[in-house]
Amino acid sequence: MVRERKPSTYDHNVSIDIQLLGMVLTRAKGKNLTDYLS
Repeated sequence: MVRERKPSTYDHNVSIDIQLLGMVLTRAKGKNLTDYLS
């Protein structure tokens, strides 16, 4: 098996929870998640 990246060098976390949180904050505060957290 050939790996694209060395183990523990790439972290790709895909979670619907983060997307859902972003959608809720956008509707509640009128800002996107990036703006809200900065």
